Parts: sequence; C-alpha cells; structure tokens
Amino acid sequence: MELQQILFNSVQNEVKHALYSHVVKKRELYRQLCAGVGLDKLLRQYVRREDDALFKQRVQLTQHIVTSVCKNLMDVYYKVPRSNSGRRLLSYTALNDADAKATTLETILDNFWGDDSWDGFMATRFIELNATDPNAFVVFEFESFDNDIENVQPYPYEVSSENAVDFKYKNKTLSYLLVKDDHQYLKSGKLIAGVKYTMYGTNKTVQLLQVDKNLGRDLNTEIIDNITYIQLKGKVFEIVYFEPHNLGVVPAIRVGYYRDLATDGNSFVNPLHAAEPYLLKSIKTNSELDLVATLLAFPQMIKYGDVCEDDGCYKGFYDNGVACNTCAGTGIKPTANSSQDAIVIPMPDNREELLPLKELITYITPPVEIVKWQETYIQSLTEDARKMMFSSEIFSRSSIAQTATKSVLDSQNVYDTLWPFAIKFGKSWKKGVEIIAGLADLENNLKASFTFGKDFKLKTLETLVGSLKEAKDIGNADLVRHLNDDIAQIIFSEKPIEKQRYDLRQVFNPFIGKSEKEILVLLASPFVSKLNKILYANYSLIFDELEIDFLKTGHNFYSLNRVKQKEAILNKTIELSLILDNEVEEPEINLD
Repeated sequence: MELQQILFNSVQNEVKHALYSHVVKKRELYRQLCAGVGLDKLLRQYVRREDDALFKQRVQLTQHIVTSVCKNLMDVYYKVPRSNSGRRLLSYTALNDADAKATTLETILDNFWGDDSWDGFMATRFIELNATDPNAFVVFEFESFDNDIENVQPYPYEVSSENAVDFKYKNKTLSYLLVKDDHQYLKSGKLIAGVKYTMYGTNKTVQLLQVDKNLGRDLNTEIIDNITYIQLKGKVFEIVYFEPHNLGVVPAIRVGYYRDLATDGNSFVNPLHAAEPYLLKSIKTNSELDLVATLLAFPQMIKYGDVCEDDGCYKGFYDNGVACNTCAGTGIKPTANSSQDAIVIPMPDNREELLPLKELITYITPPVEIVKWQETYIQSLTEDARKMMFSSEIFSRSSIAQTATKSVLDSQNVYDTLWPFAIKFGKSWKKGVEIIAGLADLENNLKASFTFGKDFKLKTLETLVGSLKEAKDIGNADLVRHLNDDIAQIIFSEKPIEKQRYDLRQVFNPFIGKSEKEILVLLASPFVSKLNKILYANYSLIFDELEIDFLKTGHNFYSLNRVKQKEAILNKTIELSLILDNEVEEPEINLD
C-alpha cells in the first residue's frame, strides 16, 4: 500500500500500534523515576487510611532520593562513548577528494545538535532517552536549502513513544513511522489548538496539517489555490509533500536496546529495568523515613507553664463553656507561637504537688531504632539495585578493600552489562552518519563505524601508569605497547590530530614495545639495518619534515594510505642516510 494511503487510513481510523498503551505507561514510569516528573503519584499507592490532608503533608515532607539513585546508576553509561576501547572511523576510499569529502561531512556532523555535534548528541541525549523513553525515535530532519550554494544541515527531531502512534518493521528494518503532534491553525483570526500527522517513509515524507474546516468543502481530496486538502475523521487537513530524500531507508532510529521480554522483544525497557523493584520500594521507605524524622524522631521538652491570665478563664474555659480565646482551652499562658516547641502542663494548685526545680523542665527522647532501621533498609535497597544492574559491587564504598581477583571479576560483570549498550551505540552512530551522509549526497565510498572492545578499559590514567611500570619490570613488550596505547587514548582524547600522529608513529616505530636496554643493544647490533637505526634515531625529525613537505603540496601526510606513508618514510630515511654518509667529520680543536 502506498505511503500516502497508509497515512489517510491511519488518521481516518485512529490507528495505533499494538503496544502503544504499554510503551506510554513505561515512559511515564521512567520519567517519574529518572526525571522526577510526577513522582509524588507513586506515593499514594503505598499508603492506606491517608486522607487528602495527610497525603498533602506527606508530599511536602518527602524529599525524593530515587532520582539521585537513578542518576548514579546511569552515570556509568556515559563512560561508554569515552571508553579507551572505543574506535571511531570516518573516511572515504578510492577517491581523489576523499579528504575534502570527509571534512565536509565532519562539518555537517559538528553542527547537528545546535552548537553540539552528532557525537555529542549520542554521548548525551541518546543515553538520556534510553533512561526516560527507550521506545522513542530520533528523526533526521532538515530545512529547505539551496543545493547549489550550501550543504544540507540535518538536525534531530525527538519523537516520544506517546507521539509515535504507529510504525511498522519488516525483518527488523523500519518501513514507516507515523507521528502525531500538536499543531495550531488560524480560525477567524485566532490560533486554535489542532493536530498534525507526519508519515516518514523510506524515500519521502508526507504531512497532514489541520486547518479551518471552511477551507475544505468536499469530503474527498480537493485542490484550492494549488494546496491540496482532505477531510478525515471530521477534520480538514492540508496535505504537505516534502522533497523526496530517496534514502531507501526511513530517516529515523529507535533509541532502545534492552528488549522487553513482556512483549517478546517488540518494545524496550530502560537500563534500570533489573533494579526497578528496588527503586520503587525505596520511594515508600524514604517517604516514611522523612515523616518519622520530621514529626517524631526528635527530643521533646516537657515543662510547667503559668496559669492563663485571662480574667474569665478557668482551666481553659469561660463560664459559658466556650474555650478561652487566650489559651485556646489549655489553661496555660501562651509562651510561643508554635506548640512544637514544648509540651506545656499547668502549674499545680499547691506546693505539695510542685516538683523540684530540676524537674520543672525535662526532655523525653523517643526510640530511634526504627529510624536507624529505615536508613539501613534504604541503603540496602540502593546497593541491591546496583548489584542487580551490574552483578557487581564495584561501585560500592564497602568494596574498596577487596582482592585483585574479585576486582577483575566485578569489572567484567560491569562490562557485560555495558556491552549490549555499546553495540547499540555503535550501530546507531553508524546509521546516523550514513543517513546524514545520504541527505548530503556524501554516501558513496563512505566508511563509518564506532566500535568497542569487550574490555572497555575504564581505568584511570594513574592506574594505567602504574600498570605500565609493572609491565616494564616484567619485560612484557606487547603489554607495554598496549598500555602505552591506552595511556595515549586518554591523553589525546581531546586532541584527535595528536592522537593520529601518535598512532602512525607507533605503527612505523622499528623498536616498538622494546625497553631502553633492549633498544641500546639493538642499535649496536649488526643484525639491525642501518636504515632502521637512522629512522629510530631521527624519528621526530623525519615525521616533522614529512608533515611540512606534504602540507606544501596541499595534502595531509597522516591521511595517506599506509603504502604511501611507508614509501614516504623510507625515502626520507634514505635521503637522511645519504646526507650522513657525505658529511665530513669535523676535526677536534684543542683550545689548550
């Protein structure tokens, strides 16, 4: 069925996908837990015999901590894009203008998300959406542009699971996406709230904008002033046809990766799914703790008070039985605006009933065992939530002192949890780049990927430096090389050009991974070629000169393929060797 006809049929019959209610409820719950939106609604379901006034007091006294716990649990996911094992590739092959095309595409990617890039969107918003609405879509839209003088600039349009009313997948490939959104239209000079429907297809996009009913006078499609109108479900819509993008795919990605077993994997849950019961439990317990701590768990003062000085008051009441206006029926002279300051009892009528001075004022302290238990219980729920998510205690303070073996196992458990997300991250990044390149007509000969090693290498720089020292002491050249690469990944994380230089220099280093003692032996050995010795001794000089030489010709030495790079390095080394052979040794001058 043609895309337009599917759109008309869906609007006319108010079609929604089978799991619409399910995913919308999930979105509401995740926004409550992770963003705190409407979180107070989760309090009422736990408490019996609580009227509106008491519930209002509960809401005022409760300081929710579940959003903080969720943030703590989600923070580790933000480390994935910054992982030392991440490898980002974007290049073109077999093209004379490969560098120029890569630069153009990188510029478009850099401006994808306002003043941030596609990479920035993936490293931030993509993770946030996985937490709050994993069934949402990200659509790649763009404004009209003049292809002769400018490049297209796509931008993200986030479609929540509530707005994604219908879609269809065929063999895990999105066939179309129907989005319902709010829209305002003019009627008698006033803006009226209406709706719009946008159908995203594999090659084109069609939109229905609600308009004033008076514009469309026929139940069938009608063209007025070159604008096409149609009446569906009692509403009149303007049909908007966008310029075909001809991508062959719907320009959208679905953000979720954690499959919902309740729907046979046809929808997604957020990464906190395993910890969800513990998070919900903590809401009720934390609320009870706040109530007890505020209303009960504090020392209470009890003291004697003077008799009310109102002339008509006798033990709190007037002769007609009405409570005294001054003491409000207590019979005690008011001493403070708040009755929470103390529990005041009336002075006795005679000396015999009067207690000693030291006993005129006393404090009673309620038992605090329940408060301590609640605090401990909340802490245990938080720790259990972490364990359920990561099968690990690596983020627990109590696990600082542990064996090296257990630390490694805990790290592996965390990596196992992050691995499916890393796979989704890499696939979504690649698909996004391919869609953006396709919209900009830059898709031919494009190679784009973002991959991760199963060991995410989330170690700090200090830890890696310590490991490097140990590897050198052991004498393991391969391990030294890998650790050096990991250290460089951290040091040059914000300096891609420097990282590019480092990687290439490591590739052609003839003594890579060797210790200083081993290198000294090799430099004196007859079994190492003269050219390799010259290359190593003049490494920085050779690469610096090659950079300058190629810049003069308008090329980037580090963007060449490995064959040309190797050829250039060899020629420069031979050139330097000839210079050294022809140099005449300067005679020693004795100044004595």
